[in-house]
Amino acid sequence: MPLVCVTNEFFDALPTTPLVYTQSGWREKIVTINEGGELAFGISKYPTQQKLAPATQPEVGSVVEINYEGLMFM
Repeated sequence: MPLVCVTNEFFDALPTTPLVYTQSGWREKIVTINEGGELAFGISKYPTQQKLAPATQPEVGSVVEINYEGLMFM
């Protein structure tokens, strides 16, 4: 019977989704175009549907990265 072994490097190569904690909850950190036409980081207007259960209340500005594709493989 063949053996399939998935190592941590496999999961490291998958994209992550950064989430920033704001006063109104977790929001996705996105790339946008600023008024000068340059690429810039921004925060989504819409709260994420992802439910996070931290051990403590996070501080505003806290960032986490979620690997959605990795979760599907696990």
